[in-house]
Amino acid sequence: MGALNHVVSALNGFVAHEQNIRAHLKEIRTREENLDDLRRRKKNVMVKAEAAEKRLNKMGSEVREN
Repeated sequence: MGALNHVVSALNGFVAHEQNIRAHLKEIRTREENLDDLRRRKKNVMVKAEAAEKRLNKMGSEVREN
């Protein structure tokens, strides 16, 4: 009976460890998704800034022509 208790105890420890690992992996995935979102938002801001800069440059050349 002692050996059976030892196996059960080991399995319970393993399950607890596995749950801990799964929780950490989930946290990592969440952080990766947040990072991807930030990168996407940064790219959108950069695209908008470049478009605005092009419009300003174009407007500047039109003013010089008049």
